[in-house]
Amino acid sequence: MGVQMVPLYAARIADLGPGDFIKVDCAACGHTAVLAPASLNRRDLSPRNKVLDLKGRREAKRVRTG
Repeated sequence: MGVQMVPLYAARIADLGPGDFIKVDCAACGHTAVLAPASLNRRDLSPRNKVLDLKGRREAKRVRTG
C-alpha cells in the first residue's frame, strides 16, 4: 500500500514528504522560490498550517529588508 494522496485544499505542511516542494511567488517583487518542507519549518510555520494558507504570507527577503 502506497502513500495516501491528500487533496490540495486539505494539505498541511506536515503532509509534505522529503521530495515535495512548494513554489512561492512574491507579489511585491515577482521573485520566485521553490521551498522544501524543512525550510518552511525553519520559518516558524506550524506543521499544521495548510499549504494554501501560505498564500499571501511570504514575501521575498529583499522586499522585507528594503
